[in-house]
Amino acid sequence: MQEFFANGKLLLTGEYVVLDGALAISLPTKLGQSLQVKEELSEITSIHWKALLNDGSIWFEAILDEDLNIISSSDKILGENILHILRAVQSLNHGIFNNKKLWFTTKLDFPTHWGLGSSSTLITLLANYSNLDAFKLLEITFGGSGYDISCALFPKTQTYQLTTKGRKVNLMKLDKNITQHCYFIHLKQKQNSREGINRYRQFDKDKHLIKSISDLSLQIKNCKDLAEFEDILYVHEYLLSEFLSLDRIQDSLFPDYKKGIIKSLGAWGGDFVLVTNEDSDLSYFEKKGYTTIFPYHDLIID
Repeated sequence: MQEFFANGKLLLTGEYVVLDGALAISLPTKLGQSLQVKEELSEITSIHWKALLNDGSIWFEAILDEDLNIISSSDKILGENILHILRAVQSLNHGIFNNKKLWFTTKLDFPTHWGLGSSSTLITLLANYSNLDAFKLLEITFGGSGYDISCALFPKTQTYQLTTKGRKVNLMKLDKNITQHCYFIHLKQKQNSREGINRYRQFDKDKHLIKSISDLSLQIKNCKDLAEFEDILYVHEYLLSEFLSLDRIQDSLFPDYKKGIIKSLGAWGGDFVLVTNEDSDLSYFEKKGYTTIFPYHDLIID
């Protein structure tokens, strides 16, 4: 039995513009996804796939034949996604599945609607199993900037940037004077990252915006004061709000929150937000029904 684990992700700065070379700060989460693989030599290849939710219940099951055709599947869309990834794995590592009966079992640490990287962790897990470059596997499957893969491969808080010479990853730490007053709150809805990217791509590439967001990421990296941190996040939200023609989450959902800043993380409109609050009183959000709340260090690997 082979076992693998990949950490999830959140994107603190650089959402969308990280695709065009902006310096981003990404946060690997303690919650992730695991993979167990059992192999048995066989003249006839078959793949048995089982995906478990965080509560241990079965999310998805499928059986594939030696030509990677689906024999049975409990969910058509999930089955096609798994098939797409496995065929990509095979294209990069010919014969990886030959003459074997294989049992793959995945298990998420988090609900699927949390947006912590069910796809990116799966790509990383299968790349690790197959001895492949996870970034290359991402490229020929779902695409994207790859910051989520970087979080899974190098589970430390990091700056991430795509350059003409490749990706640059530098490990870092946010100052504890700041993080001890930061919380992550789930908005009770899932935002499709690919839809958000498609919206972003409707606008012309803005070099000034890319530079501005990169500068803000550097300021956050070196920041040691909570008030300054909040000011930087406000400017970050304002710039993207103007560019995307979307309201800030704080304006649309929490206009009367006065104890700190609220920042979208990743695709705007869903998943988690970061909230600052110096007195640790989050009853404002709880009264509004937002009860999935994590203190910074309970969720993030720094």
